[in-house]
Amino acid sequence: MDMDMSTGLGVFALLPLLMMLVNLALIAGAVWFAIALIRSQKERNELLRRIAEKMDRKDLL
Repeated sequence: MDMDMSTGLGVFALLPLLMMLVNLALIAGAVWFAIALIRSQKERNELLRRIAEKMDRKDLL
């Protein structure tokens, strides 16, 4: 099979676009992970705060 020269160059022209999309996907994944981590930490802190309040009330009784 003989590959046309313009087809080969077209594939190489898409490589920078593909790399940019991969980088954007990695950045988006990192941002999503950070937001999810912060959200779960807030939920954990809220739960621990409620537990501490209940323990303080029991200490007063």
